Amino acid sequence: MGKTAKQTHSSFAQTKETLGSIIFALILALVFRGFVGQAFVIPTGSMAPTLNGKHIDHVCSSCGYSFAVGMDRLPVRAQCPNCNHEDLLNGQPIADQGDGIFTLSWPFALGGALGPQRWDVAVFKAPFRIIAEERDGETNYIKRLIGLPGDILEIIDGDVYLGRAEEVSESIRTKLLHTPLPVALTTEEKGELDSKLQISRKAAQAQEALWQIVFDSDFIATKPSARGLIPAWKAAGDAKASHWSVAGRTFRFDGTKPGPESQPGAARQPEYLELSGKDFRDNYGYNCGGGWQIVSDLRLSGTVNWQEGSEGLIQLCLSKRDMLYTIELQPRQGTGRALQAKRDAPQETQEIQTWTFPAWKKDRPVRVSVANVDRQLEVRLNDRVVWQHGFGMTAGQARLQGYETASPIVRIGASGCKAELSHLLVSRDVYYQDWAPIITVVMNSKGEGRRLYNAYSDKPGWATRENPLLLREKEYFVLGDNSP
Repeated sequence: MGKTAKQTHSSFAQTKETLGSIIFALILALVFRGFVGQAFVIPTGSMAPTLNGKHIDHVCSSCGYSFAVGMDRLPVRAQCPNCNHEDLLNGQPIADQGDGIFTLSWPFALGGALGPQRWDVAVFKAPFRIIAEERDGETNYIKRLIGLPGDILEIIDGDVYLGRAEEVSESIRTKLLHTPLPVALTTEEKGELDSKLQISRKAAQAQEALWQIVFDSDFIATKPSARGLIPAWKAAGDAKASHWSVAGRTFRFDGTKPGPESQPGAARQPEYLELSGKDFRDNYGYNCGGGWQIVSDLRLSGTVNWQEGSEGLIQLCLSKRDMLYTIELQPRQGTGRALQAKRDAPQETQEIQTWTFPAWKKDRPVRVSVANVDRQLEVRLNDRVVWQHGFGMTAGQARLQGYETASPIVRIGASGCKAELSHLLVSRDVYYQDWAPIITVVMNSKGEGRRLYNAYSDKPGWATRENPLLLREKEYFVLGDNSP
């Protein structure tokens, strides 16, 4: 039997309604994508380990730490960022696709205070090709936004130094904007610019994302690294005479009982645990290595359970170049102070500042964190900032210091108390490479070599050491969290 007119009209109405719903959904999707946001899958490892591209999740056979290993170039080995042990990757492991993110478009459309902000993660389309396989303006890039229009930038020893164009002389601006290459500055102009470029500290949320593992005490290594090292916390000095005891992942100190060398009323010197077996370089597990530069922008954190000793103290120490910084806490008194000393004369301390905090209660664990990053010291108790202190540093001063050459000191001290520590974690800051892309490769034992040029340019890298970059209107500067 054929359809009645009523049935035909009903079928047409349903089809029309379905098409209308589909068209409305498409329009809504386009509007949402254009003005609200869009989802992306991370294609490569340039933002690792914050955001991973195509990778495998590998578990270290020595310490059990799990980390992502990039598969954009099939690796033959995986180097653990926690213990530096290397595992060979045999066969064809099944890879995970890149991490997914969702971006917001409407704040950028509105601009102003809601527009692009320094240290945000941003997705953009480059108006040119980076590699031959790409097409102009069609490839998505995901990077961290470092510079805004009008910024003058220079990367020195892993840190970003920043000034504003309006703060420097017109002659400097003219020379930096000269094309195709900037014109060399005079000695006076260079001195002026060096004094204007100040270290740029990261936004708190960005800094939290950029911390990368150096050593986590919850993952104990059982095999040596390629260099024969096994990272571990060890008692400094004579271990037999120390009041520290290490049992697996727990670290106990009992300094409430006087030792044979003590005298009535005499204050005992702190005894220390030190982290050994790490070189503190900018290794990336995602890249199966790396590690060109020593990184001394570090954070030391852990859980402290104070048990006895009303006058006792706990210290957390980090070094930066030739300086040793000590954060000293008196848990029962609720007082803290920061000390500094020359690395080669640790007993000759100078007090930076004192502060107070709520006194700790017996057997109530407290999460303690001390960071020395971007020339700023910070102390947190239970994730709350209780003290901060910044040190001024200009580009000229930083450049004179050169690169870090000695492995940092990371240690924990205690005196006159009984306490238990656990979950000790040492993290490092991202280290932005700052050398120009022209490098010399030694070819033989006589030191004879040849120059290799960057694949994309024979010019010095933008914003690298000695090559400051001035951003014009509508220009932005981005970097990957995976600097190598």
